[in-house]
Amino acid sequence: MRRTWLCVLGVAALLLAVSCDGIAPGSDGAAHDSWQRPFTRASIWNTKVGSGAQFSSAGPRPAANGVYPDPVHLIRATASDPEVTIMQAGGWFNRCSGTKSIGLKVRIPASLLIGDVTSRDSQPNSHLVVLQPDGHTIVQLAAAARCNSGGPLFGYSYGFGNVVSDLSGDGRFGSHASQLSTLGGAIRPGELTSAAPISHALDLEFWEFDNYYYGGSGAGCYRWPANSCDSYAAAMYRGTNPDFKIGALLAIPPGVTPESLGITTAAALKIFQALKDYGGYATESTAWSAFNISIDAAALGEFPEGTARDEVSRIMTALRVVTNNGPKTVGGGTAP
Repeated sequence: MRRTWLCVLGVAALLLAVSCDGIAPGSDGAAHDSWQRPFTRASIWNTKVGSGAQFSSAGPRPAANGVYPDPVHLIRATASDPEVTIMQAGGWFNRCSGTKSIGLKVRIPASLLIGDVTSRDSQPNSHLVVLQPDGHTIVQLAAAARCNSGGPLFGYSYGFGNVVSDLSGDGRFGSHASQLSTLGGAIRPGELTSAAPISHALDLEFWEFDNYYYGGSGAGCYRWPANSCDSYAAAMYRGTNPDFKIGALLAIPPGVTPESLGITTAAALKIFQALKDYGGYATESTAWSAFNISIDAAALGEFPEGTARDEVSRIMTALRVVTNNGPKTVGGGTAP
């Protein structure tokens, strides 16, 4: 049964006015698909960097291997898709060997296959987000795998309560090691190739080992809006900037221009502007000297190559942490 509780919240409580069909009006009053632009307008993913933002003096150092797309499987299920059991992954390798149910079922297309990991040569995060037929419920998993058509789905959950959430919620939590969402910041098909700007924060990943994420134990290894960090953070987070913890919002500071960085290609210019307008959240670790940007698996062919990719690497090193980003000052506060 379709949930209708959003219909009675009232305009004062829901300025974005999400309809019972999951369609919300855009800034120009035109309806748009909430699957393409999810979560509330006050979500961390939909809030611009504020004029009151304060920036760290240093940012990420260059990555030896440049920048790569980190694909996310974004699936829109239908009522005719079969309901399958979600199993705990058997491990980071041989994920389909798991034998314990996490206690949830999900509708996914019978034909959906997600490759397993059997060697250290390829270790994809394989994040998965499935929108259920009700148009609101989303299921998020990390290390997703499905080795047999029609068989069970395997994956990890970082915080069981983050597996299931609502497309019309604040979009904070999901399946990253930081427990942040894998849907809110993913670049979608057409966003790198159309004339329209990217109108949300990006989902960024950094090498945790060498002068990136600041370490610590317990809550000392992450910052809001994150709710966790990698289990090995105390040993492997070796950054020197206490502002740069997993969960940090990073953005291009005022005064930095495409010209000053030598950015000329269309795709790199779009990423530059998104990171200046909205910034990007440090959600995950890369486990090697590289930058990752989360992207819908269906848009992998649109990710920049050659000169444009080199330019995106330079953009990443121009980022600075928004040091006053917090629950009461999202994006640094005051006007965008």
